[in-house]
Amino acid sequence: MSPLRPLVWIAVVVVLYVLPSALPTQYFTLLLQTAAYDTIVVVGLNLLVGFSGQISLGHAGFFAIGAYTTSLLTTSYGLSLWLTLPAAGAFAGAAGFLLALPAIRTKGLRSATSTSWPVWRWRSSSR
Repeated sequence: MSPLRPLVWIAVVVVLYVLPSALPTQYFTLLLQTAAYDTIVVVGLNLLVGFSGQISLGHAGFFAIGAYTTSLLTTSYGLSLWLTLPAAGAFAGAAGFLLALPAIRTKGLRSATSTSWPVWRWRSSSR
């Protein structure tokens, strides 16, 4: 590993920390925030599909659970975004854990469809 590599990461973190305050309007901050959320989702999907070779049709559902948790905590309870992000991750992770319990022993296509059955069940019960 190069001796400059940690310095590059420190510089990236500093730039990302200072960037929101340097942006001219809240719109650009919103764009940066949306890009950060999408980056988290893409990295998670890359780990699941790219490195382990598994298919998850419910990945967007867990993203939606985390997004809904964040929006609910910020609008209803007035919490800061930085407090709601770990809570959203924990809530989506707990939902994923509970939904993985019955699907843990499946393989192949059944594994992929077992990750999406809660979405189908929720849509049919919400009509």
